[in-house]
Amino acid sequence: MDLIIYGVSNVEQPNHLFFLQYILISNFVGLYLVCMVSWLNFKMQFYGFSFFLFQVVKHRKPKKITQHWVHYACSAVGLSVCSLWLLRHSSLMGSSDLDNWIQEAKDSTVGFFKDHVEQPVHFFIIY
Repeated sequence: MDLIIYGVSNVEQPNHLFFLQYILISNFVGLYLVCMVSWLNFKMQFYGFSFFLFQVVKHRKPKKITQHWVHYACSAVGLSVCSLWLLRHSSLMGSSDLDNWIQEAKDSTVGFFKDHVEQPVHFFIIY
């Protein structure tokens, strides 16, 4: 059985090409690839290159914003919620919550520094 690929029969090919062709065609994947290349060659001759160029442009990889729109939308919603929460607890709305929390954090940091850093260092310096 002569299998013709690209218009050349097995008889006219050198031995190393016949061996390569045998390896490709010996399994289903190789045969599928050969058929696909032949099909693409036929379609390119039938439709022309512009049809395939149109298909490539039509099915190109989406832009980054299209790929990650859910992430961007959730980030925008989260940022809006955090902004509203901060605005609600700020002094602009008449609340002193943020000022109280900042003062408590400052007092806590100073207390930690005195209890766990300053006193142990002072103990080693005196003794």
